Amino acid sequence: MKNFIFKVLVGGESSAGKTSLLRRYVDDFFDDSSVMTVGVDFFTKELNFDNIHCSLQLWDLG
Repeated sequence: MKNFIFKVLVGGESSAGKTSLLRRYVDDFFDDSSVMTVGVDFFTKELNFDNIHCSLQLWDLG
């Protein structure tokens, strides 16, 4: 089995929906009352394809 780790940084204007987008992708949950991220927040997502394991480290830059 092959293992890969990818780091993805998400940055942009404040209140653009970066945190909401990442939470929806990682947890399949949308929270319309989330507060602004101060600093950096981290999310992880594990994916498996055939004989490949991918770990995504998602960085939410506030």
